[in-house]
Amino acid sequence: MVYILLLAIIMKKTFVLIFTILSFANVSAQKDTYFAYEIGGTKDSYEFSNTIGNVNVKEINVVAVGLTLTQQIYKQLHFEIGGYIDFQAIDLYTGIDDGTRLVFAQNQIHIPLRLQFRQPVFNDKVSFFATTGLNFVSGWYEDYTFELRPNPNNLNLTASKFNFNENYTLLEFGIGTDIMLSKNFYLGIRYRYNHRSNEILNFSAESRNAENEIEANYNVNSKGTYSSYTFAIGYRISRFWNK
Repeated sequence: MVYILLLAIIMKKTFVLIFTILSFANVSAQKDTYFAYEIGGTKDSYEFSNTIGNVNVKEINVVAVGLTLTQQIYKQLHFEIGGYIDFQAIDLYTGIDDGTRLVFAQNQIHIPLRLQFRQPVFNDKVSFFATTGLNFVSGWYEDYTFELRPNPNNLNLTASKFNFNENYTLLEFGIGTDIMLSKNFYLGIRYRYNHRSNEILNFSAESRNAENEIEANYNVNSKGTYSSYTFAIGYRISRFWNK
């Protein structure tokens, strides 16, 4: 319930900011405003260790989708806000038979705020740009999942430490290009790198045999750092008020 309320507050602030941007666009003559749908993949960064050496790690990546609103501020300088749905997950398992398993997963919403330097070329048919900003990440829809699944040879698998921060902020850098298909429609591609210095995830687990002796230790941590490639299809919505 707390996370639903948090998401509602974040979305409310986002809508207020979008309304403010659009209002600014309406009173600022001939400033471009772009609205785009993005879809692509993300690559999360994890560090892990174990004492038995035969642990397989599988990152579960799904397609991320989102919307962005980009407002020209002055010449090549633009401001951008976005909203994305993403999924973060890691699966550790041992043995051929998918034995001992540690599974962590969370649905996420990302709300980035970016400054964009945009350089059009070829008579405004193509634009290259670089971005920097902050990305606010929060869990949504469901709480995170953390499961321990022992196999018959490891009767007792317990977590000795589990620290996780569901809500955190990343520093983001990106580059991209847009190609105008017409005066207002465009297609684009973006690469973004999100970084954080402090950990958002750190858990350890112990696998014990029937004699309660430790057979293995596992440790996984993450700073939330990730990279993404997305494709965009967009429209210059400022055409409606830039007459």
